[in-house]
Amino acid sequence: MNGSVSGTSPKTGFSLIELIVAIAIIGIMATIIMPRILNKPSNTLDTFIENVNLITRTGYEQAIITGNVHRIFFNMKAETPFIELQIEKHDKKSSTPREFIPVLIPYIRTKFAVPPTVNIKNFYIKGIDEATGGTLKDAWYYILPSGLSQEIIISISDTQKPIMRSLVLNPFTVKFSVYDTPQTP
Repeated sequence: MNGSVSGTSPKTGFSLIELIVAIAIIGIMATIIMPRILNKPSNTLDTFIENVNLITRTGYEQAIITGNVHRIFFNMKAETPFIELQIEKHDKKSSTPREFIPVLIPYIRTKFAVPPTVNIKNFYIKGIDEATGGTLKDAWYYILPSGLSQEIIISISDTQKPIMRSLVLNPFTVKFSVYDTPQTP
């Protein structure tokens, strides 16, 4: 005898427990990753709508938390047009006009560029179209510390695809509803 045990061989394959653990890990990963893949915006217009909703909800939350008026500012005159969350920097006792400064919150987007393919056709604030002649200069809407906003309707289109959407801001819930048809006041 040369010291080896006959009839034994090295282990090959996986045990039933190892297979169950591997399947469980794959299942957990799938439940986390699949919704993100399936809910990913399909085009530039959907991404834009998602960003407008995100910055509006952030403004709503910050207005309530800080007790200050916030505004969502559409700067369309800039070389790269952008939308930014701003907070009122105003002494309540002073008679100077309202001044707003950008909000900076770590790890939260408070500013994003308007994609070049997105065209803002109408921007209704209290029934008045700020995009006169189909061109929006600058516009904004306010979110009050009470959690209320102005009535806003924004009609947007994608210059590369025949897609048009309307965003209607509910002034009480401060959430946009998205419509596939143009909305007017």
